[in-house]
Amino acid sequence: MVAVVQTFGDELNLHPHLHPLATRGGWTSSGDWVPVPYIDTSAAEKLFRHKVLRIRQRAGLLDEERTRLLPSWNHSGFSVHNSVTVPAGDGRALEALARYGLRNPVSPSRLRFTPGSPTAPYLPWTGHDDEGAESFEAMDFVTRLLVQVPDPRRHLVHDYGAYSNVFRDRPSPQLGAAPAPDLRD
Repeated sequence: MVAVVQTFGDELNLHPHLHPLATRGGWTSSGDWVPVPYIDTSAAEKLFRHKVLRIRQRAGLLDEERTRLLPSWNHSGFSVHNSVTVPAGDGRALEALARYGLRNPVSPSRLRFTPGSPTAPYLPWTGHDDEGAESFEAMDFVTRLLVQVPDPRRHLVHDYGAYSNVFRDRPSPQLGAAPAPDLRD
C-alpha cells in the first residue's frame, strides 16, 4: 500500500485525510495471488477509526473516556471510500489515480485573480463560472495556502508492505528474493 497524506479540502480548508493506493488482494507464502472481491466499507471505517484512536491514545493525545466517546458520534469524522478501482495492467489509470493523490491544494484554473484587487475569487470545483465562487481576502488566501505547507522533512507519501524500503531491501523467506511489483507497468 502507498498512502498519501493530504491536508486540504475543496475550498482550501484544513481537511487532513489519506489517499491510499492498495491492492485488492495479496500473495500467499507459495506466491499465488488471492484476490479480495469485496471490501465492506463500514467495517473498514470502524477498523481504521479504532486503530487511529488507539494510536492517539497510546501517544497520550486522548484519554480512555474520550476514546470510548468518539465512536458514538453520529459522524465520527472517519470515512472509507473504495469505489475507484484500476483494472489490472492499466498503467495509465494507475498513474492518473496516483497523480490525483499528489495534486496541489490550489488549482490555478479555479483561481480568478486580478492584479491590484484585494480579493481572490476561488471557483467551486464543479463550477465553470464565477457563480458560487468564494472570494478570499489576499491575506486569508495566503494563510489558507500556508496551512497546507508541510513541516520541514515531513513525508507525505508512505510506503507499506511490498512497496516499503524494508521489504525491497531484503529477500523474503517465503518468496525468495522476488522484487517488489513495479507500479510503472
